[in-house]
Order: sequence, then structure tokens, then C-alpha cells
Amino acid sequence: MDKPLILDQELSQEGFSLWQEFMVHHSGVLIPAEKSYLFQNRLRPLLRRYHCDSFETLYERAQAPDATDLVGAVIEAMTTHETSFFRDPWAFEALTEELERLYRLGKREVSIWSAACSTGEEPYSIAMVVYEFCRKRPSMKCTILASDIADDTLAKARKAEYFRLGSYLPEDYAGRFFLRADRRMTLREEIRGMVDFEHFNLLDIRKRGKVFDIIFCRNVALYFPNDIRLPFFQDLANCLPAGGMLLVGSSESMYRATARYERARHGNHFYYRRAR
Repeated sequence: MDKPLILDQELSQEGFSLWQEFMVHHSGVLIPAEKSYLFQNRLRPLLRRYHCDSFETLYERAQAPDATDLVGAVIEAMTTHETSFFRDPWAFEALTEELERLYRLGKREVSIWSAACSTGEEPYSIAMVVYEFCRKRPSMKCTILASDIADDTLAKARKAEYFRLGSYLPEDYAGRFFLRADRRMTLREEIRGMVDFEHFNLLDIRKRGKVFDIIFCRNVALYFPNDIRLPFFQDLANCLPAGGMLLVGSSESMYRATARYERARHGNHFYYRRAR
């Protein structure tokens, strides 16, 4: 007879330290001690799913060589997926200006990477901007790559079905770019088809092997400890050409952190360019 699952147990301090190290090792994300409760709250459903009677058993199972699915499920549960269409509208205004600048310079092929795309709102917002820009300049071709570490999240992004569009989406875009069925809104294929999705762990940035004209890497590296965050941005610069554009989150800053970028301004906000 199977041992009954004990789902109301507490996570020990030692257990927290093990899971904290696990997350840093597999995703770069550092969960601070004051948020140790997140492990209890978010991992508890996995005890039942993976038939484990304790957090310790779940941890031991996650160490197995064939535990890829479980490792992914833990990362999925523990990472933040807060996002919305056109979150931080200034960033998309800056994107339009950058497309204008590149177009004036005679560039007709532009590559864009949404490096932590979550459920798709960011790359699809990029796609809407690009669609509007290229509609008036048919000689301009843009490719958009979106990546995330969590496979379930990527599946939702590819599906492109949403129950709320947020307050930043331009008013006419809801009617133009979405099909509504009851409470569900599905992005039209003309926008969905502009984005390619892939699984990618940002800790593998040195293996990226691609260069993009514009990179969105927002609100993810702020969860990295300094010994991971600073080398990450050093290596991310290799994914940009000289003068290439990097947009990070509004609460993130690389000012004086690395000489590989130069800070640029859009209104009261800052973004970065790879130093020439």
C-alpha cells in the first residue's frame, strides 16, 4: 500500500538551502531567505504530482540524471511569469525609434531577441510594433526569436490565447490583432507567425552563437546573484553587434557595471548599446 502523502509539512532551513542552491545552479535565480515560503507554497503541488512524501524526497528525485521533466517543473513553479502586453510602453517607443534609425542607415534585415519571453506578451508586442513599422516600409524584414527556460510557459506562448490584455495595449490593437471568443482572446495568425519560439537557458549564454540587432532581456537578470549577473551581461554583449541595442527592466541597471555597454536615454528612461 502506498505511503500517504504529507502535504502540510514545513520546509527545514537545510531544505531551503538545498533548494535555493538548486535554483541558482539550474536557472541562475536566487530566492532570498525572506522568501523561503515560496518553496513551500509552489513546490507542494509537485509532491503529489511526482508521488513524493516530502520536500527532501522531491529534491533527491530531482538530482537523478533522468529528472529533466521534474527539473523543468520546479523551475516553472519557482520562476516569476508576471508580464503584460506593452509593459513599460517607453521600451516599445524606443524600439520604434531604433527601427527608424536602422532603416535610415540602410539596414533592411533586422533581428530581435526576446530573451525571457514568458507567456508571449513581450515578443508579440514586439511583433505588433514591427508589423506596423514594416507595413509602411515593405523592404524592411525583421525576424523575432523568443526564448524561455520553462517549457510549459513556452507552450502557452505558442498557443497565444489570453484572458486579459492589460492596460498598456494600444486601444485599437485589441480589435485589429485579436479574435474574441467569450472571454478568450486569440492573437491573429499574422502576428503569431512573426515569432519563433525556442527553449533556452540564459545560463548557457556563451553557447548562444547568434548575433541580434536588438535584445529585450527585461526583469530576469535582476533575480541573478552578482557573481552570475555581471558575467552574464558581459557574455550577452557578444550577442550584439557594435552599437546594438539592449533593453533591460526599468529597475535594472548596468551603469558602471561593465565597460561593454554604453548607456543611452529615451526620455526619462535608459537602455544600453554595445560599446564600439
